Amino acid sequence: MERYYTEKENRALKGVGIEVFYQTNGPRVVSARAHIHSSTELLWIERGTYRISLDGRAYDAKAGDLVLLRPFTIHHATTGDEPENAYHVIKIRSSFLQEFSTGEAFGESLAELTLCRDDSKVVWTAREVEEAGLLPALTDFVAEETPRPFREMGLRIGAGRLLLLLLRDLSARRPAGELPTTPPGSILKIYSALLLINRRYVEDLTEESCAAEIGFSRCYFSRLFRRVVGVGFKQYLTGTRLRRAEKELLTTDRPVGEIAAAVGFNSVAYFISCFREKNKVSPTAYRRAARA
Repeated sequence: MERYYTEKENRALKGVGIEVFYQTNGPRVVSARAHIHSSTELLWIERGTYRISLDGRAYDAKAGDLVLLRPFTIHHATTGDEPENAYHVIKIRSSFLQEFSTGEAFGESLAELTLCRDDSKVVWTAREVEEAGLLPALTDFVAEETPRPFREMGLRIGAGRLLLLLLRDLSARRPAGELPTTPPGSILKIYSALLLINRRYVEDLTEESCAAEIGFSRCYFSRLFRRVVGVGFKQYLTGTRLRRAEKELLTTDRPVGEIAAAVGFNSVAYFISCFREKNKVSPTAYRRAARA
């Protein structure tokens, strides 16, 4: 198996901030190698079946389903037994999403498109897509053929429509009274902190240094980070390192000690302790079980 890689932004994402393409695959093949990127990605399955691995969790999707892949999650996709499989890919750059982050409630909702928590919704079934009003929006978006110079405007309007419908659906699924209030602009600050963590998790990052980089006091940053992300800074950083380590264990033959250092742990013993606490087995046993 191959290690995950960091996907570079292509010209479309650097420009308009939106990329759309179509992919077809045969049976029982890897349609996307394990990778991470800073954009929010939507996969709309047209036909066949796919198994999506997202930070070690497996999700099955079939024709009509919509999959939401949030930034900085390690993900890959494989096809099922059907002879023909295909999906539409929509990638939206973080800067485009940030344009919508005005207002406290909307900023909190937008965080649901960029922060992947244990209880985050990942797959919308074909029925849920229809019930949320997403079907016509998706159909129009992938068929967008507006000629230049108006194509960019068409893509931005289409993406905004999709985001609004997704946010409405996510908001409707949240139990009443669960929406916290956060000062305007703070969501973007915390998102900047997440970008920093996911880019520099190997370094000796601390809550103090991260808070200083985004212009917050450590105490305020600590409270705000937990409110927005759902876990504390140290837990998120450790979780990021462990997810990278899990992928290394599954896709390489590197020694455990080498992997621990490569993902930012200064102590092999501490790495093993954290890994065992999260996965209930040692790194060696985790690798052995996966390859059995």
